[in-house]
Amino acid sequence: MQISLQYYNFKESSKLVLGQAPNIFSFLTIIAMLLSCHALDTKNSTPMKSWKIISHRSESPWAGFTSSWEEEEKSRIVQSAKPNNNYIEIIQYKEFLFENKPILFQSNKERKVIVDNEYFSDLNRIDATKLNKLERGIIGKAKNPKVLQPEFLLPFLIRSQIIQTLIHTDSELEFIREEDKGNEKWFYFQGEHHYYTNSKNTSLLNFIVTIDYFTQEISIIGE
Repeated sequence: MQISLQYYNFKESSKLVLGQAPNIFSFLTIIAMLLSCHALDTKNSTPMKSWKIISHRSESPWAGFTSSWEEEEKSRIVQSAKPNNNYIEIIQYKEFLFENKPILFQSNKERKVIVDNEYFSDLNRIDATKLNKLERGIIGKAKNPKVLQPEFLLPFLIRSQIIQTLIHTDSELEFIREEDKGNEKWFYFQGEHHYYTNSKNTSLLNFIVTIDYFTQEISIIGE
């Protein structure tokens, strides 16, 4: 007995015929295509309206974990892992929850923050205040295409300070527009961040978050 499965490969509709003992490559191909289809559905969602977000240094999940240069450097990569008993949920902000479930966890013992490997690959924390114009930084990839919903993903990246929008005290940002770029969608932010020397200083902060709905890669570009 044979099983016939219809699927869409983005260029033309074709038919994949699986025998009684289909190989693992066929299954992986099907799964990858289904995930891509779901991600592309997310890309075609209704455009977001403008919104604002204020971030403070004290909100960082790494607060207290970066007392040395070595710890600061270590915190730049958020490991993708399944939390064990050493880790507790980070739930103090709604932006840290996906479908009411925590996806960030911290360990006081290990002085470390991880992201649930069900949802993301390892994530690079990018300092948006230091990006040059058109400089691109790769944040990481989604493992579950549902987290690519911009209504969740963008506030999550900023509130969690995976995208670092301040160097000292706080930042004020506004999402202003989105733009289709082939497989990607670009999300534009503008605002400012504040820091102190002998007095309060303000610097402009503009950047673009990009989501590739085919590869599920998330990046940031300086403006």
